[in-house]
Amino acid sequence: MQLVTTTGPEAEVCEQAGDAELVRRYRLGDAAAFEELYRRHMPLLLRSLTRLVGLEEVAEELAQETFLRAARRLPDDVGDRFRSWLLRVGHNLAMDWLRTARRQRTLQDRVVSIAVTGRDEERLDLDVHEELRSVVDVLRKLPPRYQAVLVHREVYGLDYTSMARAMDITTSALQTLLHRARGRFREEYRRTYGAVA
Repeated sequence: MQLVTTTGPEAEVCEQAGDAELVRRYRLGDAAAFEELYRRHMPLLLRSLTRLVGLEEVAEELAQETFLRAARRLPDDVGDRFRSWLLRVGHNLAMDWLRTARRQRTLQDRVVSIAVTGRDEERLDLDVHEELRSVVDVLRKLPPRYQAVLVHREVYGLDYTSMARAMDITTSALQTLLHRARGRFREEYRRTYGAVA
């Protein structure tokens, strides 16, 4: 989330306000209040997420998603508990990411094992076969650019710079595209299979 930095008296007033006051101001439409919450809590959130997932790039992505959720769905009663609420949202996102990563590693290991040993796909566990089929099915429903960015990242494991070069876009545009593609994939998966991918 890119926020415009506010300077001058308005910024000074925000710096002196407590979290509850900043949350109240943000609800009334004061963007500077949210900027201050972001400035104040982003470093701790990022450290916490980096410890959880072990990858700084992923932690940054999760931190951005956490603040996006905060901007969209700030509970009415959060007040002075903003920091602990924000950390909990980030923690939940990190746990979801870790579960998905673990499942992907398991699937990847199984698929690689099949390729190496030459076992037929029909010998795969029914669960693994069904999961692979459902992922491919949902992927095919997405627009081509979403398919491309997800395959580059999730299947080939390319870094952002390589992906941006391959897709002829800037790194920041790529991150936005990937974020939207993942969101659309989750939406489509939930709509089709009634569960979160």
